[in-house]
Amino acid sequence: MATPKMTTKDGFEFQLGTNHLGHFLFTNLLLPALTEPKKPVRIINVASAAHMMGSVDFNDLMREKTYSAWEAYGQSKLANIMFTYELAKRLSYQPNVTVNCLHPGVVRTELGRYMVKDSVFMPFAVALASVFFKTPAQGAETSIYLASSPEAQNVSSKYYTDCRPVSSSQASYDAGAAKKLFDVSAELTKATWTP
Repeated sequence: MATPKMTTKDGFEFQLGTNHLGHFLFTNLLLPALTEPKKPVRIINVASAAHMMGSVDFNDLMREKTYSAWEAYGQSKLANIMFTYELAKRLSYQPNVTVNCLHPGVVRTELGRYMVKDSVFMPFAVALASVFFKTPAQGAETSIYLASSPEAQNVSSKYYTDCRPVSSSQASYDAGAAKKLFDVSAELTKATWTP
């Protein structure tokens, strides 16, 4: 989260490559197996409320011109949500498949290691995290809910936090941008099967 500027082995901006393109490709590789059986299938993407500070910049998707760690993170999490909505639309002919995403909350993990590394604020951040952040088990609750709850069985194309659907950012509902992102992601990852 909010990493210094770096790239993946494939040359993608690190956060977009890790948080979106990797998940996009993995999901696409699994789709033929997931859509074959008529058993219920739930595809769940872990996004973040940080998507609200993101925008997908198709002119500089890899953030080569200007780089802000938080803008890149926000873009990657917005991409998670747009991918969720577009995939749900493309799989709408499969009534047994649902696609949802979630914000797990602010969780005490190593995810924020780049934010306070070698900082004079580190002791304060650790104290704050121990009091106000969710435990990893609490952070997993919405993922578990979406994977197993009968209430979420037939719900698709939603963004959840604390086990309930909420609105995501206005940008996340841009259907044209979501379709374009899906197509660009398929081209970048060389995904061979797309619904």
